[in-house]
Amino acid sequence: MCKLFYLAASDSGLIDAFRLFISEWKPGGSRDAGPGDDVPVILNDAPDTLTSARWGLVPATAATDGFGRQLVNARSDSLTERPSYRSAFRSRHCLILVDGFYERGRQPDGSRALVRFSLASGGPMALAGLWEIWDPPVGDPLRTCTMITVPANAFVGRVHGRMPCVLGPDEQQAWLSCEDPADAAALLKPCPEDMLESCVLPLDGGPPCPPFG
Repeated sequence: MCKLFYLAASDSGLIDAFRLFISEWKPGGSRDAGPGDDVPVILNDAPDTLTSARWGLVPATAATDGFGRQLVNARSDSLTERPSYRSAFRSRHCLILVDGFYERGRQPDGSRALVRFSLASGGPMALAGLWEIWDPPVGDPLRTCTMITVPANAFVGRVHGRMPCVLGPDEQQAWLSCEDPADAAALLKPCPEDMLESCVLPLDGGPPCPPFG
């Protein structure tokens, strides 16, 4: 299960990379982001705007925002079955914009490490996601999101059995504009292996190692 992103691109870098016009995202510099953190997103109802959502989906019917801790990753094969995802899968798609995602793995000597996957071409990547607006009893509405996972390709599969759904440029626009559930489901598949590169970060704080595998 992916529970850690790497964010590096500035708002202007994301605007240029994804050809946006408006930014409502306030980046905090290069950093890691986990559940409960705000992450940069593009929503299907504002495809020209860079904005943010809290990572961890809170359905509109949830009693508290703590529900989001359970809905960080959404399996692609559960989107039409689980009530928490069903409505968002029909009408609230988003792109989660990150510079990399982490999975825990082991090095050849058996030591544990974090493996960071990023685009081999460089720059930020777009992950398929869902979003919701939750209205608390008191206070402002809260926008949240969840990342969709798919079976891992062979490259990521050496570390973990599932991976985020990384979308290519043509797939990104299709995901945002897709209204037919069958067409949307067809976009949710592992990305090509050569689309990614990896870097091993030892958990003992040592220097980065060569690519995993």
